[in-house]
Parts: sequence; C-alpha cells; structure tokens
Amino acid sequence: ALSKKLLYNHHRMQQGVFDQLGDTGTLRGKTAAILGFGGIGRATAELLRHFDMRIQAINSTGRSDYPADFTGTLDDLESVMRAADLLVV
Repeated sequence: ALSKKLLYNHHRMQQGVFDQLGDTGTLRGKTAAILGFGGIGRATAELLRHFDMRIQAINSTGRSDYPADFTGTLDDLESVMRAADLLVV
C-alpha cells in the first residue's frame, strides 16, 4: 500500500482527481525484507518472486530451504533493513 501511495491516491480520488498515468512505481527489481520466514513468510516470498523481487529473509536460525537471496538472523537485521525497498512483517 505504501509503495503504491494508496492512501494519497485514495484521498485524491475523493477530491475528484484520478490520475491514471500517475507514477505509482513498480516492485520489479526491488528488494523485499521478510521478517519471519516460516510458512507465511515463504509463501509471501513466492508471490513476490513473480514481481522479480530480490528476497532477504530474517528468521531465528539464519537458514531456510527456500532459495532466498539472503537468509540471516536478527544480527543481520540492520543490513537487511538498509537494503530493503519493501518490508514484510
């Protein structure tokens, strides 16, 4: 919702302004940080892969059978957050 400026565009539509060609950005090529990489986190990563996103995951072990671009622990949180364009909690 934030990356698509959903709230801003919703308010504009309420004011009668609809900019169909407005720049709402794209997820393609961006990096997603997923905090918690259990079943839901991996399923979310699978969906985000369809947008050609890079996946960086944080879990308790730093390991996963899912082929994320990076999987780390809370010790890696700061570097993962710096690289992220999108945060999934």
